[in-house]
Amino acid sequence: KGELRIQSLTFDDAGMYQCIAENTHGIIYANAELKIVASPPTFELNPMKKKILAAKGGRVIIECKPKAAPKPKFSWSKGTELLVNGSRLVLTVSGHCE
Repeated sequence: KGELRIQSLTFDDAGMYQCIAENTHGIIYANAELKIVASPPTFELNPMKKKILAAKGGRVIIECKPKAAPKPKFSWSKGTELLVNGSRLVLTVSGHCE
């Protein structure tokens, strides 16, 4: 088994790669094209709910699941106030707000 591992990909890494395998009986070649995907965050596939009803004294989870490459960083705000983790609020790296 042969592997080529590339970490911290950049657009310059895109291109055709070739694996060459040989032994005393012969040689073979296989090609693979590497495309680097990048896209801005979009809610087209996973729109946020416009209204969420929750009971007073209860608990709610608000999900934010945009499609993006690479994965986006998340922050939450209410009005002009930037929200942070606290005793009542839990902000997750996956985009949830509890």
